[in-house]
Amino acid sequence: MSPETKEPGAHPARQALTPVDSAKEIPMSVAPQNEFALSLEDVMNEHPALNWGGYGAPRMRRSERDGWPERFAAERAQLAGTEADVIRIAHWMRANLRPTKGAGPDSPSSYGTKHYAENDLGYITNGQFIAAAIMAGYPIHAHDYNPGIGVRARDITALHERQNAARAAEYEAQAERRYVARQAEQHAIRGWIAGSTS
Repeated sequence: MSPETKEPGAHPARQALTPVDSAKEIPMSVAPQNEFALSLEDVMNEHPALNWGGYGAPRMRRSERDGWPERFAAERAQLAGTEADVIRIAHWMRANLRPTKGAGPDSPSSYGTKHYAENDLGYITNGQFIAAAIMAGYPIHAHDYNPGIGVRARDITALHERQNAARAAEYEAQAERRYVARQAEQHAIRGWIAGSTS
């Protein structure tokens, strides 16, 4: 299934990106509305290998394999209970990343790409990001635990530059606040010294 579109044959995520991060405007206490054709339940039914940590099974030591079926079932249930978060991530993806026509082994990995979302939204899991991508209609290449996500490289670059610039601006603002605080402290000390010696 593909997300509903306003124009026949047009994919909503392929429209021009808006400058507003719609996901960030949704208060965390408010569940965002699911405007997508697929619910999280639909996504998980169509992708039975999807779980909290990723797609399928991670690389494990032999000693860890015995308990994997139970852990897998628990991780599926854990992911299923986070639909509001997955929808929020899907909105963020629509606002920041345009999809490619397909995905392959050279596409950006879900694990690497999710960190850009985390910079704006806070911690999310690999499985949540994959689910959000599928929900929002992005192609995936499910070749291992960290599938390739069909997103444009130039949008990844733009996100990297924007977030780096934001971190630099915040660093400068913090440095300015520390400087102002030190100046105020030194002024207070000089005033105390002047008052105590007069």
